[in-house]
Amino acid sequence: MDQRKITIVAIGDEVLYGYTANNNASLIAQNLVQRGFFPVSHRVVSDNPEDIFQILQEELLKGRDVITTGGLGPTVDDHTKAVISSLFQKKLVHQESLYKQLQKQYGDTFPTLKDQSLQPEGAQLFCNNTGTAPGLLLEDTALFPNARLFALPGPPQEMQMVFKEMLDAYFSGSPLPFYALSFVNMAEHEVNKNVQDLQKRWPQIRFGIYPSFSMVRLHLYVEQEEDRSFLEQAQEYLVEAFHNNVLPSNLLEKSLQTLLQKKKWSLATAESCTAGGLAARISSVDGASSVFSGSVVAYRNDVKERILSVPKTTLDNFGEVSEEVTACMAEGVQSLFNADVACAVSGFFGPTGGTKKAPVGTVCTTIALPNNVYSETFFFHGTREAICEKTIQALLSKLVSLLLQC
Repeated sequence: MDQRKITIVAIGDEVLYGYTANNNASLIAQNLVQRGFFPVSHRVVSDNPEDIFQILQEELLKGRDVITTGGLGPTVDDHTKAVISSLFQKKLVHQESLYKQLQKQYGDTFPTLKDQSLQPEGAQLFCNNTGTAPGLLLEDTALFPNARLFALPGPPQEMQMVFKEMLDAYFSGSPLPFYALSFVNMAEHEVNKNVQDLQKRWPQIRFGIYPSFSMVRLHLYVEQEEDRSFLEQAQEYLVEAFHNNVLPSNLLEKSLQTLLQKKKWSLATAESCTAGGLAARISSVDGASSVFSGSVVAYRNDVKERILSVPKTTLDNFGEVSEEVTACMAEGVQSLFNADVACAVSGFFGPTGGTKKAPVGTVCTTIALPNNVYSETFFFHGTREAICEKTIQALLSKLVSLLLQC
């Protein structure tokens, strides 16, 4: 097993407010662990060049491989490439082959292609077929002994494509026997309590608990192939013991699709505050059309009335952010699309707006199943974008949790 120590660094102001950093880091870590490499640290840093320089220098001087995500684009807030060049005392030089490749891919419509062709001198580049920023590798044994720096683009689709090439080329250790389980409606301490019991029963197994908003992911692996049977027993035990919490897939959207397909149910959504974000998450996985009928974005109250048949008296009496209104929205979209399941959401994301009864951060939701209706109100804090992400994640988690119990 390789003993290299690895730090994952997410770069960019946007990662401080959303889930991109955690999602990218989780995918990177999971793939590394499966190959016998164990990340020891995950750090998140803003777009400030001085902060980026300090953190990367600290980790490299510890003799660690550093994998960064984000900040490789051509905009004024993308500093990763320049910082890396300064850190390794390299110039940014024009890469003609990269420039021609980008021209072939995008034509002459992108004025930033010249900027993207500037790369640190001596860097090894990794192809990015879905964006303009290639991944890169730099190492200097005199400056940073036993350390390498890998830089990946931040957008998840681009990151995954570039990371796969990088992984195969530089992290080709023997895959470990490994399982990953994801839980909804379970807190980190609940998972940890059961893991402590399992560690006593199967000391050969190593566990990693990774909480995120509304979910907990558990990694289980053994370092010896002969211990695989213990791993399988532990995985079977957890699935059986927590069948109402374990997702059929580690991806929430894919789990939703699988559960709906199993029941042969269709789904429709009615969205106000999320403005189509919920529908976008649901339809982001291949095969979504087999279960997802469509969505109505009823941002204004007159649209709620005309399209979703929400009574004006309900809006006037309870306000647009209320469980009474989302219940009507769910019923309306369920009827409109002849769907088996409907989700509706309305809220105040701020920073302005809100009422005394429903201040900024209040989000009301309704999930209508064939035989039951569930409404719930959440109170979230953060930026407008963060509240939107939390709302979508909470609603998807609640829907999947209800489907698991059906």
